[in-house]
Amino acid sequence: MGEPIDSVHIAPYVSYSIVIQMHFAVRPALSADSTKIVLVAIDPISLMAVYAMVFCDDIRHVFGVRGASNELLRERASVREANREGLSDIANNLFQVGRYTLNQGSHVIDIRREDLIATKDQFAWDKSDIPAVSDRMEAK
Repeated sequence: MGEPIDSVHIAPYVSYSIVIQMHFAVRPALSADSTKIVLVAIDPISLMAVYAMVFCDDIRHVFGVRGASNELLRERASVREANREGLSDIANNLFQVGRYTLNQGSHVIDIRREDLIATKDQFAWDKSDIPAVSDRMEAK
């Protein structure tokens, strides 16, 4: 007969994690109530829209840009790459950990004040945050 089986060799279990990095764009208008900046991306798996929203008041509070209008903040989120990328990074991180809601089949991510505080150094909301050359370009 054969030798007794001392151990069973099982192929190691391999787990893969897929990290989806969506590229969010700032919508050309504020939310319906004009209080939030809205970003949108397409989920590459479901091909559904993913929305991320942040209150303009939270941006004013965290970054000390008290005199900036909601529309000016929306524009700075759109035009300044650091702001768009920073909000996009936060939205991607929140999406990956499942911090979103479903609304009519679309994922909706609410970026909170504490999310902004945790990544405060990535942004350029105030005029003093960017070089003078960028100020002139933004004014055009």
